[in-house]
Amino acid sequence: MGYVNALDNTEYILPENGALELIIQANKDQDKPYFLILDEMNLSNVERYFADFLSVMESNDTFKLHSSGVDLNIETIENGITKYANTIEVPNNIGWPKNLFVVGTVNIDETTYMFSPKVLDRANVIEFRVSEDDLKAYFDSEIPFNMDNLYIDKSKTGKGATMGMDLVKKAVDKTESRDNVLEITLKLFFSKLQEVGAEFGYRTASEIQVLFGQINKINSNLDIEELKKSGHQSLATFKIDVAIMQKLLPKLHGSRSKLADILKALAILCYCSDSVKDESLSEENKKYILERENHATVLYPISLEKIERMYKNVIQNGFTSYAEA
Repeated sequence: MGYVNALDNTEYILPENGALELIIQANKDQDKPYFLILDEMNLSNVERYFADFLSVMESNDTFKLHSSGVDLNIETIENGITKYANTIEVPNNIGWPKNLFVVGTVNIDETTYMFSPKVLDRANVIEFRVSEDDLKAYFDSEIPFNMDNLYIDKSKTGKGATMGMDLVKKAVDKTESRDNVLEITLKLFFSKLQEVGAEFGYRTASEIQVLFGQINKINSNLDIEELKKSGHQSLATFKIDVAIMQKLLPKLHGSRSKLADILKALAILCYCSDSVKDESLSEENKKYILERENHATVLYPISLEKIERMYKNVIQNGFTSYAEA
């Protein structure tokens, strides 16, 4: 976020990353969306370099930049020379505008750091996996793979400009969608996650209710038949599936003794069957259901697939995490 020049307290040294200019501009132009994109954001501990952001998100406070009573970098003329030309004025504090979105990319391996619950509670985690169809499309593509083609499709540049104001309006709409099935599902998952200290709080429950309603507003033409092809029984189960994946499962990590039984219990919650809800089931019958026998209908296929991969990892390696290497 930069710092005050120790030799000239009228000058504020701007960071080379452009983050401060972006935030100041977003405050001035709150009808358009602004995106702060952090590539490989877990190469360092997020809680350390991102602490001010986490604090402001929590308290709706402001970023404290300097203690001067006036803006710094104010353009003046001294001895006929313009001072602080071609720069921006920096106030002593700025807020986090509702039109500023932070997006971080994450890859997991032995050189990276995991996220703390404090960070995960304030984020939606979206997992991208390469499918066989994706790989086939890559091999079949006649477009050569290089950095220009990877990041910039010049034919699409500016295509989303007309959607900017609408995106901001939807982002500031925090209307919570109340749904009985959603509330019952959250209570069931809460009780299981609580057993390993990964339960969620009011913030997560509120954000899931907002997400539940926003999916309809952003894409009101979701095709039920297409959803059924992906294994979902209804629009409601699809939305709950998304919420489980993005907000509930990311905090899970630990040893086999800690998570093996909990993952089995969570997997059972992803099925729709009278027998599944019976807590007196023997381990043999639970295993029978977990193996996707025909008598049980899968309610949340995306979450179930993730839970099964985590369960496989914890059995084979003795440890598992939502973030897979």
